[in-house]
Amino acid sequence: MSFLKRARREDLISLATDLGENPAPTFSKIDLVSLIQGNKHYNEDDAKLMLETVVTEREERLKMAAEQERLKMAAEQERLKMATEQERLKMATEQERLKMATEQERLKIEAENERKERLKMELELEKLRTTSDGSANPKLERPSCYELTKIVPSFDSKNGDIALFLSLFERQAKRAQIDTKDWVSGLLMLLPSDIVQLIARESDENFDNYNYIKSVLLKRFKLSPEEFRKKFLHHQKNSEKSWREYTFEISNYFQEWIDGLKIDSFEKLKNLIITDQLKRRAPFEAKDHFLDEWTKLVSPSELADKLDEYELVRSDRKYETKRKQQFNPIEKHTESNQRTVRHKPFTATWNARNMGYPSRNGESKQMHKFSCYSCGLEGHTSRFCPSKAPQRGKLNPTAQGNVITTTEPKREDASTVLTAKINVPVEVAADVMELETVQVKLGSRTMTGIIDSGAQISVIREDFTSGIKYEGEGYIEISSAFGERETTPLRIFEMNIDDGVHGQVPVTCAVSKKLVSDLLLSTAAFEALKENIQMHKFESKFDCYDTVKEELEVPSTDIEASIELIATESDQNGSTQDGEETRTSFIESQMSDPTLSDAWEMARTEGNVYAIEDGILTHTEYIYGEKVKQVVLPKCKRDEVLRVAHEIPLAGHLGEQKTKQRIKYSFFWPEIKKDVKEFCQSCRQCRVRRAITYRDRVPIQHIVRPENPFEVWSVDCIGPLEPPSRRGHRFVICAVDVCTRWAEAIPVRNITAKTTCDVLLKIFTATGFPEVICTDQGTNFTALLTKEFLKMIGAAPRFATPGHPESMGTVERWNKTLKEMLSKNIQ
Repeated sequence: MSFLKRARREDLISLATDLGENPAPTFSKIDLVSLIQGNKHYNEDDAKLMLETVVTEREERLKMAAEQERLKMAAEQERLKMATEQERLKMATEQERLKMATEQERLKIEAENERKERLKMELELEKLRTTSDGSANPKLERPSCYELTKIVPSFDSKNGDIALFLSLFERQAKRAQIDTKDWVSGLLMLLPSDIVQLIARESDENFDNYNYIKSVLLKRFKLSPEEFRKKFLHHQKNSEKSWREYTFEISNYFQEWIDGLKIDSFEKLKNLIITDQLKRRAPFEAKDHFLDEWTKLVSPSELADKLDEYELVRSDRKYETKRKQQFNPIEKHTESNQRTVRHKPFTATWNARNMGYPSRNGESKQMHKFSCYSCGLEGHTSRFCPSKAPQRGKLNPTAQGNVITTTEPKREDASTVLTAKINVPVEVAADVMELETVQVKLGSRTMTGIIDSGAQISVIREDFTSGIKYEGEGYIEISSAFGERETTPLRIFEMNIDDGVHGQVPVTCAVSKKLVSDLLLSTAAFEALKENIQMHKFESKFDCYDTVKEELEVPSTDIEASIELIATESDQNGSTQDGEETRTSFIESQMSDPTLSDAWEMARTEGNVYAIEDGILTHTEYIYGEKVKQVVLPKCKRDEVLRVAHEIPLAGHLGEQKTKQRIKYSFFWPEIKKDVKEFCQSCRQCRVRRAITYRDRVPIQHIVRPENPFEVWSVDCIGPLEPPSRRGHRFVICAVDVCTRWAEAIPVRNITAKTTCDVLLKIFTATGFPEVICTDQGTNFTALLTKEFLKMIGAAPRFATPGHPESMGTVERWNKTLKEMLSKNIQ
């Protein structure tokens, strides 16, 4: 009873309510106590417990309200603090801006005052010069050379152009009316110390000669008149500079060019231009012959006489060489031993129009025929007799690779156009390589392509391209091996090797009117044609499917290969279907899929990315500039493709972007991005290995990317790995090219210095030796053996600071990716 009287009124109201009563708000404590005691369910112990519970709940509510109020006040204080800080920063920024503006205004006023003072001094000097009677001090007639330091900036030997600097210096010195004798003194104050030391070594009589000092500086920076000519012809405008600046630069280069050759009249300038044209037309051998005086020749008549004399002497020398070779009793020639060479540059001392060597009076002299003493036939010797060919099969493989055989040339078709026929001796004929050709199909036409390793671009004859679809617009100037130039259209044609196996590849070709053969293929184009194989033999990785049909009845294409791959992966019963059944069932799946109805409608309209090819719905997309034709997948096939592209060991459980790229090289469907994202997020292995993302504690710094591939490598080690592989590999040596991000990962049993050197040598054998190798300070990288190895290959080591792997970011990121792939596959 007493505990009820000690309770608070609101607690008694809550207790009465819990007991089922309806107390009025106007009830006093005595009324509430009477109401509670009069309740039929009243029990003193139970009421006491219930009252304690009510009190506890009330106190907790009060505490929560007080905590919320405290948090609210703290948030308000933080907001006010941030607002105050922002206002302070704003005021500080404004003060800094006003301070900078004031400083700029002050500097502007000082510059203006200095200009006025200088102008005032010039007026005073001019006044003194005009009013003096000749007895005034000569030092007041011209300003000091120290004035040049105020109007000419100092020269930067690393980034500056010495020619432009000297031109500016001469202009300002003339404008300031500095005596030419003082030019060198003013120049020394504007040059860096290393160049001043170079000038200080000159003799006293040449020290005050500005023209001599200028020539010394130009030699120091390797700027001869020939270099100025090259700069004038090849100098390009920088996007950050104006055309006026570009005009000034090329004008200065032209002026330095003609000044260096002492061109001071219009007649000399005309001779220089004519001589320059003669030099461009002169053969390279003549330029090499007159190399010492080539850049100093400025007279066209003198150059023409030298070229005529050179060609005369050279032709006489050829004539004498031919006479000596004509009477050589060892070598014999025959009329039948001819070699046919198409489109290949050659240098030979034989006359291509005659079967023998010319005699002294220019008439052709027929050579004696020779015969083989083994078989008695003419046209070859016993060493190259065809009857001995079977004996060569007894040689070992190494010896067979060194055997050179010659065959009697076949009679050529009259329609074939030859560039030259060379009558060569048998000893030299063995070095003439046969042309490497390939049959190439362009549209419905088949032509013979010659593979030329020296061609930078493929060339096709113009009459083969009529009526053939192409892409691309533009023109290019091509040059043959003999120097003949031609401006040709630049086109992209779809062509393939005509063997029924290789698919079409876009090849960029120059369309020439003068090409003798059908097609001239560069090495890069031939490799691209050769690698695009479209008849695949699939091997299933599942136990339920062992073999598939090696050849389809219909010629294979990229689309059908993709369909066959789907059938191989999705067949769970071990049964196989032929190509036609697989194709038919796939088309039915596409047509019955409601998610592809819009795609079918778009495919029936030309001019969009969807198309229907032989009844199959396809999609075309450009991936990294490459045109890719994709098969549109129905919904029933998508899960299997997602699983193969993400979960198999070679896929490595990579992220959404990599998985999507791997799929899109063969397949496509609407909302592919959404499906790939959901599949990757639902992957169990990926969720287990997914790291928690934290805010970067250290600001990320960029790593300078080298200009050329495989120049700088970043190398690191992973391990020990538990469990090891079946072959005992516990470590992985990782190397990443900093330029291309090309990664190498090689498993090893240990990471000793010898193992590390063997792995690096294996990598660099394929990519070439680098210039810099970045590693941490592990003992296998700092060992004497590793240092000696890097010294032998000419690579400089660069070690990271212990505890700071920031400079090794490229290889560290690859280590993370490799560890995740290994972990997910092991799980």
